[in-house]
Amino acid sequence: MEYSLGELVNIKYGKNQKKVRNPKGRYPILGTGGIMDYADEYLYDKPSILIGRKGSIERIKFIDEPFWTIDTLFYTEINENLADPKYLYYRLSTIDFTYYNEGTTIPSLRTETLNKIKVVLPPLIVQKRIAKVLNYFDEKIEVNNSIIANLEELSQTLFKRWFVDFEFPDENGNPYKSSGGNFSTEFSQQVPEYWSTQKLQDVDCIISDHVANGSFKSLKDNVHFSDTLKDNYAIFARNIDLKHDLQKDIKYVTKETYNFLKKSKLFGGEVVISNVGDVGTVHRIPNLGVPMVLGNNQIFVTSKVRYLNEYIYLYFNSQEGKSLIVSITSGSVQMKFNKTDLRNSEVVIPSESDLTRLMQPLKTHLDFIQKLKSENHKLVNLRDTLLPILMSGEIELPDDSEVNDYEELLQ
Repeated sequence: MEYSLGELVNIKYGKNQKKVRNPKGRYPILGTGGIMDYADEYLYDKPSILIGRKGSIERIKFIDEPFWTIDTLFYTEINENLADPKYLYYRLSTIDFTYYNEGTTIPSLRTETLNKIKVVLPPLIVQKRIAKVLNYFDEKIEVNNSIIANLEELSQTLFKRWFVDFEFPDENGNPYKSSGGNFSTEFSQQVPEYWSTQKLQDVDCIISDHVANGSFKSLKDNVHFSDTLKDNYAIFARNIDLKHDLQKDIKYVTKETYNFLKKSKLFGGEVVISNVGDVGTVHRIPNLGVPMVLGNNQIFVTSKVRYLNEYIYLYFNSQEGKSLIVSITSGSVQMKFNKTDLRNSEVVIPSESDLTRLMQPLKTHLDFIQKLKSENHKLVNLRDTLLPILMSGEIELPDDSEVNDYEELLQ
């Protein structure tokens, strides 16, 4: 049955957060970019679909816990007699809200326009069944993300203790520095015996970026993005794509472009650091089994030395690595650093034996993180493939009594 959106939801404006703001509060304060702060009070405590009012209007969000929204983000009171909240969220996520943009300089949406959007809904029982299937994938992704966050925190904690504080286990299993371990004083800073500090360019690694492939004119003439699915040959990995674990709005280049970009091909395991604008964001490239090249405004570092890629990744994610990036960054209009700055940067390099011994368990963590991210990538693709099919009614789902688990959809 067809409804106007205004019949299904009551679109409400967010409110100023100043009076309720408390960094230690229980309830998230949400803007179009996500969580901005926390509050002692909530604005609404039922399942709601959040729609950007100004700024980032292209993506909606779903929340089913008490929250506060600011005035750039609409929230909705959903008529649950007509619409299952989660189903309606999935249904609305198929809509391109930028089509309804009424702003001139800043993208903007108006309630009057939104209320007129037509939405076709199946019977409520069918909505719940479809929402349950799609939500199954989102829950799996959420569990994976929780494990990923815990492993990343644990890896950084161990990295700091072992490679920054030098409290790694010695031959007797005791903390090296606290137990009187020997230190070398011949470098720019004291490091454990047999360790060193070296410029990154003197370590056995390759440092490259998008512009290493040629002049700006050459890049303009030879880099072509895919216009159709059949031309989607290689992922063009931008910083924004890597931030989303290559799960949203990926750009692709043609096979000819991939072959041209020889000096920025990615195969998995490379360390990527953004060097313009959003300076210092660090990524580890997953091995997705598909061709991939580095996007612009980023530099990648890679080495064939066992465990060195993982060490460099954790180093530049540590406070010491972040401070190093800050020290080589400059710019009046836009902050940036270049390959030469990075190559000339000094980093602590463990001895080969300590690198192998200490990085082995950390690499296990990082590899499992990559495995979970790859699984999330497949889950997102499958969910997004199923979404329009389920919404259109092309396939009919069995009753809940016949399906207790949706693992078969992953096969």
